[in-house]
Amino acid sequence: MKKFISIMIALLMVTALTFPVAAAPNNVNHTITITNTDSSVKHTYEAYRVFEGNLDTNEEILTDINWSNGVDGAALLADLTANLTDFASCTSASDVANVLVDYIDDNNSTAIDTFAAVVGNHLATVAGTSTENASPYTIAVQGDGYYFIKDKNDSVTEEGEAYSKYMLNVVRDVTIEAKDEHLVPEKKIVENGNEVSTNVASIGDEITFKITIDVPKMDGYKAYTFTMNDTLSKGLTFNEIKSVTVASETLVENGANGYTVETEEKADGSTLLTVDFKNFIRYKRYSATDSKVVVTYTAILNDDAVIGLEGNPNTVDFKYSNNPSSTGEGDGGDTGITPDSETITYSTGLTLIKVDGSDRSKLLQGAKFKIEGDGLNTVITKGTRFEVAPYTPVVNADVKETVDADTYYLLADGTYTKTQPDSYTGDTYVLVRYTNYTRKATGVVYDGTTGTDGRITFNGMTEGTYTLTELEEPDGYNLLTEPIEFEITWDETNGFAVAVDDQSGVTYDGTTGTFRITVENNKGSVLPHTGGIGTTIFMFIGAFLVLGAAVILVSVIVTRKRERF
Repeated sequence: MKKFISIMIALLMVTALTFPVAAAPNNVNHTITITNTDSSVKHTYEAYRVFEGNLDTNEEILTDINWSNGVDGAALLADLTANLTDFASCTSASDVANVLVDYIDDNNSTAIDTFAAVVGNHLATVAGTSTENASPYTIAVQGDGYYFIKDKNDSVTEEGEAYSKYMLNVVRDVTIEAKDEHLVPEKKIVENGNEVSTNVASIGDEITFKITIDVPKMDGYKAYTFTMNDTLSKGLTFNEIKSVTVASETLVENGANGYTVETEEKADGSTLLTVDFKNFIRYKRYSATDSKVVVTYTAILNDDAVIGLEGNPNTVDFKYSNNPSSTGEGDGGDTGITPDSETITYSTGLTLIKVDGSDRSKLLQGAKFKIEGDGLNTVITKGTRFEVAPYTPVVNADVKETVDADTYYLLADGTYTKTQPDSYTGDTYVLVRYTNYTRKATGVVYDGTTGTDGRITFNGMTEGTYTLTELEEPDGYNLLTEPIEFEITWDETNGFAVAVDDQSGVTYDGTTGTFRITVENNKGSVLPHTGGIGTTIFMFIGAFLVLGAAVILVSVIVTRKRERF
């Protein structure tokens, strides 16, 4: 991608004698030095001698002017006289030079730019080329003259850069300043009044994005292409443009001098958001004021959001005009692309694993939990359940009746039953994996039931305090008597973590960027299968009563015998 650079160089004084050339041109060596205000911009410059001649002792006036081998003089003269009115009566290089003197006297930079563009179409022999990798650049040339300086074709290839505006100068040893800039957008997430590069969000949350870029330098351009290309990953859904401003002006969508918006869904599920600025050249007056272009829009973190470390990126770049000599009326000519600027939105999840308290290797199916917390908006619950479907009994070969009123469970043999599975019969039923999307607006709690793997996963969480409550226990086990409370934290430097004082047993998995907790259930008391309290106790009571009666009887007999004697 290429950087936009607009360079304004003042043309030094040039004049011509009114007499034919009378002296041979001076062929002394000179050095043209080109400095750039942004040393990170890389160029390869070429110099072409348009006029050859001699500088006077004051080195201000070029005399003995003639066409040089840097241009096709005849073709250049023909083009000038045919297409630019000011040169219509010119018949020689001296005549052309005299018109340029008038441009300088009138401070007519637009006319000089037009002349330079015509010269650029008739270049011939290169007088010298710069070899440096960074500013300042130097070009060694031989001979006094009027030189045309440009970027070598196809030499500007870096992101955010642009070709320099054509430069013209009378050459002795001379230094020219090329005012470069590195055109780079900055994308941020606006959150609680702060602008950040990363954030966390729950699925369903609205996120505000702000893109800022300098108003590019547009000197020398007749038209200017300027388009924002923003790519939202699959987990982000474009919502709306909130505002578009250039300097102090607020632009109107679909206005003549405003912007248009288009969205395109790509094959990978991402969305390309395009904001195309119309008639952008009208903002040329802001080029030298350090003014900004600012686009603000919102998006929603959707059900396709990536959970964990990878996050959900959002990148932006700008397409812009990058060659002032190539612009035509109505379009921006050659274009480049700025570097990307990226933000990332993260979301996390919790996996709950249910195990037997006396044998943690035993995974428990059928435990139902709900999760509540201030970091929830939409939660994706994943687990397994028994397959259910409407039953279609066959009445005869030609007639089928669909029963929708009742829920039937699918059995492993392909038949259906209305009998609910339990811990003894569950193996004969068909299990399927499910994904539920629960939104806060529905008023439904976020709940799920452990499957054969003993797991439930709650995705779409962010930082906050949460409560896990067991609603139904596995068959033969006791229900948890207290809910489980835990706290998730997040910051840009360290990412997600469990709060330092959290004692819930929740842990963070740094390889996935998600959380997990293992919850134990203990078995209840074993009671008789026949119901009641059984018959054994009554047998003991009966035996005790019989024994007691025998003791009493013996005591009575002994007492009576004593009384008799």
